[in-house]
Amino acid sequence: MLSGGWSGITSESTCRRLNKESNLGKRFNITLIEFKNGCDRMQTINFDEMGRLMKVVSITKNNGAKRPYDRLLKKDCEINIFDKYGNKTTIVIEKESGFSYIK
Repeated sequence: MLSGGWSGITSESTCRRLNKESNLGKRFNITLIEFKNGCDRMQTINFDEMGRLMKVVSITKNNGAKRPYDRLLKKDCEINIFDKYGNKTTIVIEKESGFSYIK
């Protein structure tokens, strides 16, 4: 389930009851999403109160950072999106401001 800003879907039956317009993956025939550069190995994107990209929200659990600024990404995040027709779109999110654009 690729949604527009929320998570927590745990089962296929839950997904079937949702509004089909909310499932962006199916709606736009998305087959693969790759997080690259500053956000490789991530599956979600987090921002601090100033709009800067963060690795994780938690600072104490799961080997989190001891100081909040240790969680900030060091490089811009690139998200490559592929559809079933072989088209690729890249979204870049700048590390300092959270400004996003299509490359």
